[in-house]
Amino acid sequence: MYRTKYFVVVLGLTFLFVLPPVQAGIFDAPFDGDADGDILITRADGSLTWLERSGSSLTAVFTGASQGAGTVQELAIGDIDGDGNGDILTARNTGLTTWTERNANALGGVTSTNVSPANSVAVGDLDGDANGDMIYGRNDGNLTWVERNSNSLSGIASFNVGSVNAVAIGDLDGDSNGDVVAARGDGLITWAERSGNALSGVFTGFNVSPAVTIEIGDLDGDADGDIVVGRADGVVTYVERSGNNLTSGVAAPSFNLGSIADLALGDADGDGLDEIIVAQSVNGGSVFILNQNGSGISSIAGAFTGVGPIDSITSLDVGDLDGNGQLDIIIGRTDGIVLWLEAAADGTSISSVASFNVGSSIVDLRVASATVIPEPTSLVLLVGGLLGLLATARQRT
Repeated sequence: MYRTKYFVVVLGLTFLFVLPPVQAGIFDAPFDGDADGDILITRADGSLTWLERSGSSLTAVFTGASQGAGTVQELAIGDIDGDGNGDILTARNTGLTTWTERNANALGGVTSTNVSPANSVAVGDLDGDANGDMIYGRNDGNLTWVERNSNSLSGIASFNVGSVNAVAIGDLDGDSNGDVVAARGDGLITWAERSGNALSGVFTGFNVSPAVTIEIGDLDGDADGDIVVGRADGVVTYVERSGNNLTSGVAAPSFNLGSIADLALGDADGDGLDEIIVAQSVNGGSVFILNQNGSGISSIAGAFTGVGPIDSITSLDVGDLDGNGQLDIIIGRTDGIVLWLEAAADGTSISSVASFNVGSSIVDLRVASATVIPEPTSLVLLVGGLLGLLATARQRT
């Protein structure tokens, strides 16, 4: 999400490249092409709301009627059509999945397909075609892979993993293709891969207790994805790939917060690695920034309080709304309040910026940032591309 420095060594000389933010394609895609981040919200009344930053406040760009039948269980944003702008994908209890796009200052272009009642959705690139693929976690235990087909959505494959609480997509093994990770109702984490036009090869490992949320990012800089799970017992757990298995990331991979409303991953302290940002639902509501410190998970900014009231927090996401290079934390609540918090440049403290009332209970929200950090494999491809350009230039001289 932020401007990052990369070092590339060529022919024994070290060059420092201060690069502009790299668009990671289907991850955290910008929404409207301006320099500000946007907040997309789904409300309990079925409608979508689009908020933008205006100075140090939030303003509504669009609040519309229901974008499809049924109750939205989860919202995701990703670029599924390769136009460089974020698309809105929803998982619904009626079985419909809907694709909504921005149309100037409105939200429109709704297309849907039926995947059976779904409780979760994630967007990533499973097949390396630079377009976003969607994975839906279904109530019947199936994972369903959906792709865009021109102006419509179509199902590619389904795979039964037994039960699904939450789903995420990320590159666990460094092969530049997305892997599908599902948190099951029995507490196990399962890892499925694409094989042609199918999902297969589920590797099951590491019991995390029933999970309420799951994310994939890079906590340790080893160029493959790490899995972070928010558990029903209030514990945050870090899981890594080890060959074809999933194991605890470090000797003490968990941190107990007592309760978890939601969590997200983002670079809060500017070190190029993800931190874990967690909203706690008890004690009036608190936000923590957790760091993987090599031997476990510790808190670097904890107990920013008063984001509740108790049990009112439904959703959390992160991004850079104001383009200042610092992590913004967005909270959604059952009373319709959206809170904008910001982490200090070093990630050690959190401050309140603004709030906005969308008028109805918030089910889920996502931040679409104008600038993003590349996924771990994107960095590998980026460095490879730079080396290729340097080699080509050398041949021409």
